[in-house]
Amino acid sequence: MKVFLRYFRPEDADFVKNIFRTIANIPLDAVITGQTLVSVLTTPNTELNPRFRQATLSISDSLLPPDRQGCTGRINAFMFEDDSHGNANIYLCDPYFGWPSIEDIADPPQTPWARDNQGRPLPGYSCDNLGDYDSDWMKTTGSTILHEFIHWSWFFVYVPNWYIFIRGGTIDDYRGPNPKHGYGPYRARQIKDIYGSLTQPYPETLNNDDNYVYYALSKYWSWRCGKQFGATPSSRDARRRKSSGFRPPY
Repeated sequence: MKVFLRYFRPEDADFVKNIFRTIANIPLDAVITGQTLVSVLTTPNTELNPRFRQATLSISDSLLPPDRQGCTGRINAFMFEDDSHGNANIYLCDPYFGWPSIEDIADPPQTPWARDNQGRPLPGYSCDNLGDYDSDWMKTTGSTILHEFIHWSWFFVYVPNWYIFIRGGTIDDYRGPNPKHGYGPYRARQIKDIYGSLTQPYPETLNNDDNYVYYALSKYWSWRCGKQFGATPSSRDARRRKSSGFRPPY
């Protein structure tokens, strides 16, 4: 619960739960306990949410008309949603391929960008080297795709209270001014700290994409590594992998 309250308000719990259940294709009314969770996720008839059939992933945006291309600067990925059919078109840009996969981090390969010349994992690789706080060392190629899917409004329209809580029917990226943006674990936590005690028609905690992403990342790596990660104390924790220089040359 401590990680949840880092990014959300207590009253956000059911809504956030239903967002992740929708992604995982778990019935929203299913009763799940710690004892039954694994069986629910691994049952032989478990399938992806059929709505994923209406999503496409493209490497680069080179086939788009120039006025719709978005792979510029430091953009990792972006999405267009077809409003008439609800289709999601996600485009992966060159910087996306500078992020490691989950297994690259958990079990670093024997490469110069993941291990030193004595075979020891570099900063940001292996559970022992992820640090003590939420940071972008937790970030993976998969979490970027999760970020884009959370923008997909049509995917979540059956989540109870979707149009009541979500401004314009789309979970966006907070644009400022306080904090100046909503990207990364530090800014996402700031949104909770600044707005969490306020009564808002559209709660900012539920309307910033990275609040969901870094909650998921912190929970995942806590489970995978068998340790708890604390709240990030600095905006620098959103740039640890870039500043370390240890990124895969995919």
